Amino acid sequence: MKKAETEIEAPEDAPLIIVRRRFRAPPELVFRAWTDTELLRQWWLGPEGMVMIRCEIDARTGGTWRMEQQDRDGNVYAFYGEYLDFDPPRGFSQTFRMDMDGLRDPPIKETLAFAEDGDGTLVTARSLCPSMEARTGMMASGMEEGMNASFARLVDVLASESGADAFTIDRVFDAPVDLVWQCFTRTEHVERWMVPDGFEIVEQQADLTVGGTWQTHMRHPDQGDWHVGGTYRKIDANRWLVFTHKWTDTPNGPGDETLVTIEFADRGDRTHMRFTHDGFADRSTRDGHRGGWLETLAHLEDHLATLAEAA
Repeated sequence: MKKAETEIEAPEDAPLIIVRRRFRAPPELVFRAWTDTELLRQWWLGPEGMVMIRCEIDARTGGTWRMEQQDRDGNVYAFYGEYLDFDPPRGFSQTFRMDMDGLRDPPIKETLAFAEDGDGTLVTARSLCPSMEARTGMMASGMEEGMNASFARLVDVLASESGADAFTIDRVFDAPVDLVWQCFTRTEHVERWMVPDGFEIVEQQADLTVGGTWQTHMRHPDQGDWHVGGTYRKIDANRWLVFTHKWTDTPNGPGDETLVTIEFADRGDRTHMRFTHDGFADRSTRDGHRGGWLETLAHLEDHLATLAEAA
């Protein structure tokens, strides 16, 4: 098998689909990309144009999972199942079902194995369908096209995670894009959500122009005062927001300048946001910032929910 080739096998004597693909990353990382919600959101999407609007995983034997995708026309495709066996990083088995009108067939049983293969990982996925007819339908559903598109994105995710300088967070918010944009750019919104857990904003200022600066003074009851700021590099309302990010005064001293790039996409009543933070000097600093932004973006979801209730 070539290094970037997906191999699909459909035996004549069993309703089975076998997929093999080699990735240039260690088994621990490839396994995590298959079972971590933050990474799955970025690549397990099928054809171009899909976004993940729900991704829930209870990663353990007996745990359940559910993923919902939305296409550009607003159609939602839902998948769910249960982990029958969970053995990181060697593999897992699960049931796989579609939760859509007219598609409530018996579950497919999937078994995935992650084996070290030179400087990479060989992934072998075996899908046992309930019948030969079900397998034929699955093979004819555009499975191969969607799989190849997903795997191409997975290659990018693995490359990013293998480095130490950047991370990406993918979210779909249940709010229109103009409101999400305002939450990132208007002080009256920013003050209500843009801090990690345990912090409060003491003061926030922003000159929302290209070349303009922003500063935030936040406080933690145990960790003291933290000051962060930067310069706006790109502003395209409802589409792009790019700014530098630098801790100027903290209990740990100042930090290096990094770059935040946020892409917003209108999905009707929803907004797809792709948040990338790069320029970190080491993996520990990167992962610490990722944790902080995950907490912060959870506050944004809460703020948007509060606004919806008040509307």
